Order: sequence, then C-alpha cells, then structure tokens
Amino acid sequence: VCSFTGRKKVLSREALKRIADFFVDRGKEMPKEVEKCAYVVSGAEILNNPAGFAPPQIIVFKSSDIVMLPGPPAELKAVFKNEFLPLLKKKIKPVFFRKKKIKLIGLCESEVDERIKSIVNVEKYAGLDVNFSIIARPPIVEIDFRIKSGNEVLVENRMRLLEKEFRDALGNRR
Repeated sequence: VCSFTGRKKVLSREALKRIADFFVDRGKEMPKEVEKCAYVVSGAEILNNPAGFAPPQIIVFKSSDIVMLPGPPAELKAVFKNEFLPLLKKKIKPVFFRKKKIKLIGLCESEVDERIKSIVNVEKYAGLDVNFSIIARPPIVEIDFRIKSGNEVLVENRMRLLEKEFRDALGNRR
C-alpha cells in the first residue's frame, strides 16, 4: 500500500500503545519483534482491534479509501463487525432492490410490449431506478422488472403497484 500510494511506513505511537495494552491486558510481556506491527501507512486512520494487535488502517487516497484489515479470521471478523461496519454504515446510504418476473402464455412479444408501453414510461418513476425487459421464449413471454432506491417503502409500494398495472394491462394470461 505504501508503494501504491507513494507514502512512507511510519511508527505509530497510537498503534504501539494499543499493542502494548493488548499484552498488558493478558498479563504477558510484549515480545520486541511485535513492535514491527506498529508501523502503519503515513496518514492512516488507525482502528481498534478488539481481538488482536495488528492495527487496522484506513488510508484516504485520491477519491477512495483503502482499508487494511488484519488477516487472522478472529481478528478480521471482530474488526469488521465492531469497527469497520459502523463506519461503512455512516458513509454509504442503503439501497433497496426488488425484482419481479411475470410469465405469460398466449401473447407474442410485440403484443406484450404494446400493452405495457404506457406503464414502462420510466419518466414517471421519480426517485426510483426502474428497469424493464421483455424476454420471449415461445410459448412464454417474460416481463422482468427491477426497482432500486434508497427508500424501502417507496420500492415496496411501487413494486406492488407495477405488478397490478401489468396484470391489469395483460389480463389473465399466466
């Protein structure tokens, strides 16, 4: 990571203290060679490691964050759950996604397209990412529709309404 970002590896007093505390809490003497674990990427944010002493780090590089987590599974899981996931939840807005497939018999693809044309006018779905596709596999025609948004209630409501609109436009053809 140092090579990639052009930064230096530096001794972190914060990481060294956390490592020393790890051993003190367990009533053990810290081996001298463990000190090397206190070297971090210059400018990194050091996270707590509740299950070990390898210092998890977040390095801001250009417009991205590089995350370095410890390798041992117990440490990785503890750091991810207790330290990294809460940060991630603050940074990334949730996205809710639903998809539905309606299968029809008795109509060809062009007839289905004509009957649902006004429904799939995506201009009316403000605040939602809506995608439609019609797939013909004679004698079956499938309508695939997917909705994505940051608002779960809006996604659920719109999915129910779309399914009803499709079924009304297509009649009893399933």
